[in-house]
Amino acid sequence: MSNVHRSPFTVYRRSLLSVVSQRLTVNLLLLAFGPTLSAPLTGVFYAQAGQNAEVRLELRLPANFALQKRSEFWLGNPFQKGKRLEARATGRDWSNDPQHYLQSFGPLLWKLQIPATARGEYPLRFKATVYACDESLGLCQKHQLDAIGSLVVGQKGESQPVRLEVPATPKF
Repeated sequence: MSNVHRSPFTVYRRSLLSVVSQRLTVNLLLLAFGPTLSAPLTGVFYAQAGQNAEVRLELRLPANFALQKRSEFWLGNPFQKGKRLEARATGRDWSNDPQHYLQSFGPLLWKLQIPATARGEYPLRFKATVYACDESLGLCQKHQLDAIGSLVVGQKGESQPVRLEVPATPKF
């Protein structure tokens, strides 16, 4: 019979290898599935097969920010791989530059035709290029944002919009 002696270094090395292994697994998942894994699931929509569904995205800006009208919003169509649907923000113009900026705006809307054969849950991937301007500083920023929602076909429930939040201007 042999005596097994584990030094503190051996225990530390094993726990360190476990942490490194877990981090490597997470990094491999991010590489395999892309950055959309990091976007939070923020909304769910319920629809019936063969009908139209309305999908909503709420964009939240910090106080005293205006949205540039050239901002772009897309939804990947879950029923037509590779097809993106576009939406534009509409609302009340910003009085200082009404041609280019919105002071306030409503949710962005997309209408999806649900195939008659669709059943189950479908991921909704939203992408946005948002130009937001801090009115008090006169500083504009470009943001690339992602969000994920879910479309549930064949069940009834209360739909919740997907939300995107633009971060505030960094302090200098």
